[in-house]
Amino acid sequence: MQILARQWQSAASLQRAAARPALVLAVAVCLLVGCGRAAAPAANDASSPSASEPADDSAASTSGDEAAPPSDADLVSAVNNGGPSKPLTVKFRVEARPVVGMPLKILLALTPADQISIDHLHASLAAGEGLLVQSPPSFDLSDLKAGTPQYREVTVVPQQTGVLDLSATLLLQTDKTTEARTYSIPLIAADNSSSP
Repeated sequence: MQILARQWQSAASLQRAAARPALVLAVAVCLLVGCGRAAAPAANDASSPSASEPADDSAASTSGDEAAPPSDADLVSAVNNGGPSKPLTVKFRVEARPVVGMPLKILLALTPADQISIDHLHASLAAGEGLLVQSPPSFDLSDLKAGTPQYREVTVVPQQTGVLDLSATLLLQTDKTTEARTYSIPLIAADNSSSP
């Protein structure tokens, strides 16, 4: 187990250093693709009283698949510099416009590639400078089936304006291999005085 932990830490530090140029590109893509989407809340969010939000958050964090999005078109791919072999796709959806000091829900969709089943996945979340992770910083999923997405909701709080980074380092175990992959989720936080 210590060997796996060392492999995971080594892979995470190397991939984090290589992810910066890709982060800038991902932010540009997110800006172009996501223009205007954050202002339109989902239908169930508009009609839900705020008292029901904690129940939804706890359900999503325990089962992993309670907060499924209506379609894949609402999701953006996280940045991965892991090489040509992609055993897992990580996509995300930001529930609202990131604003300094305001909790922000991010829906993660983790989908094993076709013909790859993952026996166990350990995820570790790390916030870059100016970002605070409010959710538990790690989670585990088991028996991920090929092509079937698993969903996990994460809450972060931007602490400063500008481009912020949430990293998800995933340790994947299949029947044949164990490998670590790091994915970057870029966010652009605005000052809360400029929020609508």
